[in-house]
Amino acid sequence: MAGTSSDFAGTIVNRAGWRVRWRKHEGGRDEHHENGHCGRCGRTDGLDRTCSDGKDIAAGVRDYGGQLRFVGIRSSELAMQKSQTAAIQEFAQMMINDHTKASKDLMAAAQKDGVTVPAEMTKKHASKVEALKTADNEAFDEAYIDAQVAAHREALPLMSSYAESGDAAALKAHAQKTAPIVQRHFEHAQQLDKAK
Repeated sequence: MAGTSSDFAGTIVNRAGWRVRWRKHEGGRDEHHENGHCGRCGRTDGLDRTCSDGKDIAAGVRDYGGQLRFVGIRSSELAMQKSQTAAIQEFAQMMINDHTKASKDLMAAAQKDGVTVPAEMTKKHASKVEALKTADNEAFDEAYIDAQVAAHREALPLMSSYAESGDAAALKAHAQKTAPIVQRHFEHAQQLDKAK
């Protein structure tokens, strides 16, 4: 039956090295789902949902880009206040600088494509930032790096996929520019995680 999780048409690896599984959805549309994420609409709730077209697809990148902006900047501001580790503070400052610029670029791209960037964090991401606020100094570094690894692991497949096959021009250009930065942040966070 079309649109079920067993309806895959093949597997490839994209330029970022992420595994991409293609399948047919109802109506004969090909969509791709990457490491459990839908690379077109950004859904993370499994592979048995039909993706939407047009602005809803662009909104997936817009929404997750917006959430990564909140987590990246707010958690890194906390790291600058609470961490006593030079490498963590250096990473946090880079995150603030890069995500502040990416945030401005995202808002400009979203405006061009006629979509609105979220003004607030989701409950999921707000709870992660709140957990960092209440973490004691000894536990903070580990909690901060864990949060950065998780956030960038979620964002990278979406940005990479939309950079390749996005259908909203300005957001696609934003994803093409931002995906390598997210990749670099992810790799840096993983290195810090290994050094814990």
